[in-house]
Amino acid sequence: MIDEIDKTYQQIENKILNHEIYQNVKDYSKAKEKIKTYLEVGELLKNVDTKYGKNVIKDYSKRLTNKFGKKYTSSLLYKIKQFYNIIEKVPTLSGKLTWSHWYEMLSFDDINKIEYYVNQCEIYNLDVRQLRNKIKSNEYERIPVDTRNKLKSRNDIRIIDFVKNPIHIRNSNKKEIISEKILQKLILEDIPTFLRELGNGFTFIDNEYKIKLDDRYNYIDLLLYNIKYKCYVVVELKVTELKKEHTGQIMTYMNYIDNNIKTIEENDTVGIIICKQDNEYVIKYCSDDRIIAREYVIICLQINSKFKGDIMNRFAGLNEKEIDLVKKAGYIIEENKEYIKEDYEKCATVISDYIMSHSKNDIPKIENEFRNILSKII
Repeated sequence: MIDEIDKTYQQIENKILNHEIYQNVKDYSKAKEKIKTYLEVGELLKNVDTKYGKNVIKDYSKRLTNKFGKKYTSSLLYKIKQFYNIIEKVPTLSGKLTWSHWYEMLSFDDINKIEYYVNQCEIYNLDVRQLRNKIKSNEYERIPVDTRNKLKSRNDIRIIDFVKNPIHIRNSNKKEIISEKILQKLILEDIPTFLRELGNGFTFIDNEYKIKLDDRYNYIDLLLYNIKYKCYVVVELKVTELKKEHTGQIMTYMNYIDNNIKTIEENDTVGIIICKQDNEYVIKYCSDDRIIAREYVIICLQINSKFKGDIMNRFAGLNEKEIDLVKKAGYIIEENKEYIKEDYEKCATVISDYIMSHSKNDIPKIENEFRNILSKII
């Protein structure tokens, strides 16, 4: 059995050796090569603990550490093994995802959840930070159960199926939400994030969109358009519980758009009521199935000064320009997140390695690259 253990280890070592060499000479395709290597290593590790005992992966890790350095920990080898087990269940391996993307999803037991986030990465070209934000916001769990079932069975999806519930609205200035006007202002401050909360293909047309009903002007809170489904979307904001008169109001606005703006090639207008508290019976007995209601949740943002301080403590040996650069990096990092110790260390190591790999004259030039660096590690 020892011969078999050694034979498997030798195969793993050879693949990692090739990988390490590749990392040094072919920069343009490192990400794809890493995925390929980890898949091959994962396949070799698939059954080693059941065949040779629980300690064999730890033994492999020690040998690899002696050969290549500290990065091939037993934890990483288990992650690689887990990665292979997941890929076996996923229909296709996306070429747009890096190892860092997959690393974020290794803890998921639900393969449908993994497929959802893979699909989101492909549609929006998400970097790792953006993917992590979606996961931390429980985006998949906020999709209606009916939609998740449709994804499993590959049934047709409607425009309203991917509208999250609740919808997250960012509040960076800690405004008190006392009126629809303030809620609308918060949405307009970060309209791209709001549109992504609704799903794919939404574009912004106008707020307080003026329409004339008889001899009176009325104002639609938000008028959107969905490119994918070729239809207008009327959004009404309510800071109260959903009421039956709200559905009547939005239905009137939808009918106005259909009768006066929509062309014959476009589909019927859809209505979304965003309210403080839903009332399922109002929608249940609404006669128009194009109308949906979603609750909103306000997400308050603030700079995490503790995180910036921890990063700075790790760079006592840097010069003034380098320290200034790291300070700026701290502000780039996603706000209002509680980062664990491992994240501090990982961020500090990568920033340090990156800075030290450049000459001091190049430091001002690499400032804009910090977003990309941090997206890989935070």
